[in-house]
This record gives sequence, structure tokens and C-alpha cells, in this order.
Amino acid sequence: MAKPLVLIVDDNEAFLGLVRQEVEELGFRVVTATNGEQALTLFGHDKPEYIVLDFVLPDFDAVEILKRMPDGSAYGKNITILTCLTP
Repeated sequence: MAKPLVLIVDDNEAFLGLVRQEVEELGFRVVTATNGEQALTLFGHDKPEYIVLDFVLPDFDAVEILKRMPDGSAYGKNITILTCLTP
């Protein structure tokens, strides 16, 4: 049986790498994106079971990403939205 897939979306590549490493060490498969368009493409293609989503991205925010997902496709997914403002 395949390990569950996690989509991690963050425009901070250092943070993205850290989260990826931690999630992989927990035994999950991981795909990553650094913007909303990439996230939507990977979501549609790879069908992840879990999503870790940065709230603020270069092209649009997490709310917009969720709105752009096909109707009902996010239903039943485990979605965590992160936010951290840095100077």
C-alpha cells in the first residue's frame, strides 16, 4: 500500500525544505509548490490526501487557492493553513 501523499505549499524555500524533511521522516510521500498555480496543478494531478498551505503566496492567498479547486475536490482533505509574518 502506498504511503499517503502530502502537498506542501510555501514560497519560503528554506521553510519548505524543513517541513518537507520532517513530513518525509514521519513516513509520508511529499510534493511541493512555491505558488498557488503550482499548488493547483499538483493538487489536480497528484490528488494528495493532506495539504499544508501557506496563507500568503506571491500569486494569491490560501482562500483563493481553495476557491479555485474544482467543486468538492477539497472535501474530505486534511488541510492545514499556516501563517507567519516576518519583517
